[in-house]
Amino acid sequence: MLRKIQIIKWVLFLFLMGLFLQAANAEGGRAVFYKDKNGYFVAKPPEDWKQEDYPSETVRSKVAFHHPIEKGVFIRIISAPLPDPKVTFGDFYAEIKENLGTYFRQKVPNSKCDITKGKMAEREAVIARISAPPKVYEQEIVTFIDKGIQHNITFGANTKSQFDKNYKTFQRFLSNFVVMETTRKFSDQEIKLYKWGQA
Repeated sequence: MLRKIQIIKWVLFLFLMGLFLQAANAEGGRAVFYKDKNGYFVAKPPEDWKQEDYPSETVRSKVAFHHPIEKGVFIRIISAPLPDPKVTFGDFYAEIKENLGTYFRQKVPNSKCDITKGKMAEREAVIARISAPPKVYEQEIVTFIDKGIQHNITFGANTKSQFDKNYKTFQRFLSNFVVMETTRKFSDQEIKLYKWGQA
C-alpha cells in the first residue's frame, strides 16, 4: 500500500512538471525549475531572474530571485515546519496579525502594514501589504499552510511603480508554485529553531 502511494505521488509530480513544460513551450521559452533541498516545493522562477541561495539554512528552505535589471525587485520564499502541527488557519492568522505589524513598525517607523485573509492562487492565505516611507518600498507577503509546512512568499520592490509593473509576474509565480509532501522528519529541537515571522 505504501509503495502504491509513493508511486501515485511520483506520477503526480511528473504530471505537474509536464504542465510546467507545456506552458513554457507555449510561451516559446525555456522552462527552468527550482526544487528546494528539503522537498517542500517546486517553483518556476521568472525567466532570467538571478537566484540567491542561503546555504546556512538547514531546517528552513530559503531562496530569493532578483530581477535582472530593476534593482530591488525580488521574490523570496521561506518554507519551514510549523512549530505546532495542530495550528489552525485561524491561529495562524491571529499570530501574524499580532506580530508582523509590530515588527515592521519597529523596523521602519511610519510604515503601513495591512493584514487580511484571502485567496491567492486558489489557496487560503494571510496577505500582508507593506508600504514603508520615507525610503518607500512596497512588499506583499503571502503566507499559507500546506501539508504541515508554512510557506512565506514575499514580493518586494523599491518603488510603487516597480511593484505595480512586476505584480503580474508575482501572480504567475504563485500560480506555478507547487507544494510537495516532504519525506523529511524533523526533531523537536530542529522545529524549535524556527520562529514564526523570522526573515
